[in-house]
Amino acid sequence: MANPAMNFVAVCANANLPIPSTKARQQALLTDSGTVSSATLSTAEIKERAAALIWVRHAVANSISPDTWPSLLAPALLNDVRGLYPIPPAKSSADPGETDLHRLAQVVSLFMPDVPASSATPSAPQASGGGINTARPAGPSAPPAQPAAGSPQGMASSAPSPPQPPPPGRAPKRTWMMHDELYAVLPDAVYNALDANINLGASARYKLQDACKKSSSGALYDATTSAPFGHQMLLSLPENAHFDPVKRGLALAIAGRSVGVEASGTSALVDAAGRRAVLQEFNKNWEAMEHSFSGAFEISGTNVSRLWDGVTFIMQARAARSLSWGCPEVSAACQEQLDSLPAYRAAVATAISKAAAALPPLAAAHSVNKAYLQLFLPFWWEHVLLRSRHDETGYASLVTEMLSRLPPPP
Repeated sequence: MANPAMNFVAVCANANLPIPSTKARQQALLTDSGTVSSATLSTAEIKERAAALIWVRHAVANSISPDTWPSLLAPALLNDVRGLYPIPPAKSSADPGETDLHRLAQVVSLFMPDVPASSATPSAPQASGGGINTARPAGPSAPPAQPAAGSPQGMASSAPSPPQPPPPGRAPKRTWMMHDELYAVLPDAVYNALDANINLGASARYKLQDACKKSSSGALYDATTSAPFGHQMLLSLPENAHFDPVKRGLALAIAGRSVGVEASGTSALVDAAGRRAVLQEFNKNWEAMEHSFSGAFEISGTNVSRLWDGVTFIMQARAARSLSWGCPEVSAACQEQLDSLPAYRAAVATAISKAAAALPPLAAAHSVNKAYLQLFLPFWWEHVLLRSRHDETGYASLVTEMLSRLPPPP
């Protein structure tokens, strides 16, 4: 009898589930998947965490019921799976489908592309004692075997594909829930975080709400730079559209706002610890790149990627949190904003490059750096660096001060 596999690397090997071959690719998998991460993990720990993610994705893609996971995994490995993502709280304790593992599976599928099934029997090798038991439950209550994900029979059991762009032509207008409707279903703290005009006085807010009731929000706002609520911000930049980095930077910061729900237990502690570690790493990155904005050369592609990485990390956490807010329209919109980031990044880069193309080298570098600073400063200042929020005037002063700094001595 084979020795039981006591870690996910061995589990994946026995089940023919490939793991990325290098540490960089394993880390990229974890980052792109929005998992709780830490900058202090060793190479072996990163590989084991990536293997755990691959296994749970395989289980979700092949409709292996979360009810069976405790019989497939040893308690220690089951805890590792629970620690991959923050688990939303249950909406109803009376619902048998509201176990923590079922809610975890929903979060996994949210960040999961189509995952091919292995050629071996799903899950893990057979084990005894404290190891991993992969025998499926027998008897009438056992769930039926599922076809492989990616096969014609298994397409329905695979993770949902990303939203497809609308066909050419006029897209249907979207109708949003507005103030009264959202206030009725969202927790107060969530409503206040999403409300883009929470700072307005009572009279101004009444006029705004009245206008939104009488007219479509799209007729009142340019949703790429302003919207009544953060999840309604449209993170897109059509070709040749005007790009205002100041207004778009403020809009991006509003789109990143969210609040966590009250939670306790191991998963909440893992979430908090992992988040702190990642934010500390981003803070170090900011300190290292801060003087680049005032330099004589364009900010490097590496630093631009770091800036977008900070945005992606926050938006991934926000999309995961939104599952527990009790409003499918809001959670779907948060996921759509996250999904739109790669295309938005490319469009922004093109717009900034075009604006600087006709300028002499020094002025071009200054133009590029200033645009990126104006775009990212509000988001990073509020969500990544965790500093006090400013209005447009306050951020303009910060941008002027940062661009006037002398570079550090060699």
